[in-house]
Amino acid sequence: MKCLKVGKMIKTAKKTSALSEEVDLKKQIEDLTGRWKRALADYQNLEKRQLREKEEFVQYAAGSLTKKFLSVLDHLEKAQEHLKDAGLDLAVKEFKRVLEEEGIAEIEVLGKEKNAVERGKFRAKNNPA
Repeated sequence: MKCLKVGKMIKTAKKTSALSEEVDLKKQIEDLTGRWKRALADYQNLEKRQLREKEEFVQYAAGSLTKKFLSVLDHLEKAQEHLKDAGLDLAVKEFKRVLEEEGIAEIEVLGKEKNAVERGKFRAKNNPA
C-alpha cells in the first residue's frame, strides 16, 4: 500500500510540476508578447517621426529655394519694365505660372506704388500669413 501511496504522490508531484511549468510558460509568453507589441509600437512611432522630419526638411528647403527664385523674379520684372521685350515677357509669365503651380501666388498691394525693393509680394497659397 505504501508503494501505491508513494506512486500517487509522485504522479501528483509530476502534475503539480507540469502545471507550474505551464503557468510559468504562459507568463513568459505574455511577457514576450507585451515586449514584442511595445517594440512594434516604438518602431511605428519612429517611422512616423522620421517621415514628419523629412517633410519638414523638404518644406524648409523648398522655402529657401523659393526665396531665391523670388529674388530672381524681381530682377526679371525690373528688366522687363525697362526692356519691353516680348521674349522676356513670356519668360516672366512662365516663371510666375510655375511658381503658382508650386503654391506661390502673387498678392496685390493696395494703395502703394511698386518699387524694386518691395518685400512680401508673393505668398504661399497654403500659408496666408
